[in-house]
Amino acid sequence: MNRYWPLLLLGLALASCQGPRPAREAAVLDARPLPAARPISLTTPPRYVLSIYGVDHPLDVAVAPDGTRLYVSEGGGERQVRIFDRDGQLLGTLAPPGTEPSERMPVYLSVAPNGQVYVSDRLAHQLYVFDPKGRLLRTISPPARSGPWSPLGVHLDQRGQLLVTDLAAAPHQVQVYDQSGRYLRSLGAELAPPLAFPNGVTTDGRGRIYVADGNNRRVLVWAEGAAPVILGGLGLPRGLAVDSQQRLYVADALAHQVLVYAVSGEPRPLFAFGHEGFGDGEFRFPNGVAVDRLNQVYVVDRENQRVQVWTYEGGEEGS
Repeated sequence: MNRYWPLLLLGLALASCQGPRPAREAAVLDARPLPAARPISLTTPPRYVLSIYGVDHPLDVAVAPDGTRLYVSEGGGERQVRIFDRDGQLLGTLAPPGTEPSERMPVYLSVAPNGQVYVSDRLAHQLYVFDPKGRLLRTISPPARSGPWSPLGVHLDQRGQLLVTDLAAAPHQVQVYDQSGRYLRSLGAELAPPLAFPNGVTTDGRGRIYVADGNNRRVLVWAEGAAPVILGGLGLPRGLAVDSQQRLYVADALAHQVLVYAVSGEPRPLFAFGHEGFGDGEFRFPNGVAVDRLNQVYVVDRENQRVQVWTYEGGEEGS
């Protein structure tokens, strides 16, 4: 792990000398509701399409259920969640009322089927819920224990359960809530080595839970009633997503690429896409990833201060 830190520090130092890039005129993605999904190859990587600019050190991206809105959290500048349409045009922002940028840092995002947006805040140690129009509805209470919590990764699964990685728990854990926000249980307390700064969390069609165990350089896979499976040998796994073809996407910040695994059965690696650089299709510390229902992929390219859009060519399903 130590050999990566000079790269990370260099990237952060360069970023501190740059302001956000000005917004560019984005290629049109089509702002209409998404059409029906087409068959695609399961083993062929996606291709780069375009980038969305106008974000300051973005950290995560989420897609509305109908695919017409993108939510992007900012780690710099105004530290808001910026809302874009599928053209890459800014529609609005989300931020807790009465707060200043120095008091907030939105990180991970999840959008419910009803359009409500869940936002973890690293500075405020809060988990906020906004309605689709940007109004703050409520905060999620921490688990019943003494002391504060520190929510980071957040995901709503198909059953309506809310999964939250918690950095204040000792050891770090994943907290599970029901649809009403009632605390149910925790995951990870029994692990050896314990979770170390878990970031993104997601689930697949079989209900298995995936957690990016960042500082342990691995992704953990929990199936109900079984010991976790380990996907190891990673650099610094951050954001996670699963698409409709049951493929797991892992944004690896130190490898400067997105790794893709087949998870319809036992997890197995398929391919990776992207590499380090400043150009189109190149990443510098990717931190978040999302996939819409057409399997179009959105990657947060943190130090290049943009969100990249990738798409798959049509192909024979299951090929």
